[in-house]
Amino acid sequence: MKHAPLVIGAGLFGAALLLRRGGALGTLGESLKAEVIETIQSRLQTSAGAWAGRTEDSPEVLDLVNQYMEAWQWPAEDRPGPDGPVIDWCGIWVAQVLKEAYLPGVPWPIYLYTAPLPLHPFERWLGGVGQILALAEGKGWEVSSPQPGDMYSIGTTHVGIVRAVSGETFATWDANWSNQVGSRTTSTDGKRFFRFIG
Repeated sequence: MKHAPLVIGAGLFGAALLLRRGGALGTLGESLKAEVIETIQSRLQTSAGAWAGRTEDSPEVLDLVNQYMEAWQWPAEDRPGPDGPVIDWCGIWVAQVLKEAYLPGVPWPIYLYTAPLPLHPFERWLGGVGQILALAEGKGWEVSSPQPGDMYSIGTTHVGIVRAVSGETFATWDANWSNQVGSRTTSTDGKRFFRFIG
């Protein structure tokens, strides 16, 4: 199974460290490996939770979607208005919280066609659910059982983050669900799960 690159910031090692699950990550001692994974998972949960309650017409969400559309050079007439985004934004948000976990404080490149982020799991700011799933499938990230920090999908229309797992149910972090960011509990049935690290 192939996995995404992992970056640990200065707070843990004093310098950025690039690892790959099954590669450099696999050669670490178990204690350090567990610390690396715990740090990224903690950042991801904190980042996702910080968005809780933001609605699609909130300044933060409108700014996020505008940044995404500007980076991919969408026409101005397609940009969000005061009533909220005109596109589904769950994937845009998932990519954002992953960036906040892997690359805290690093802004998105202005033009993503020419300046990808190689340390981000997606390697660039993918926002379409179909795009994200195609990448995850191609990278071999799919797993049969979820754990906190995994990405999950419903068909080809929605992606979110696994917050916690209890038996055959799990708690989520979702964006663009009831037009806001929040958490809910749902069954694992009919869902797919993708793991970046571990």
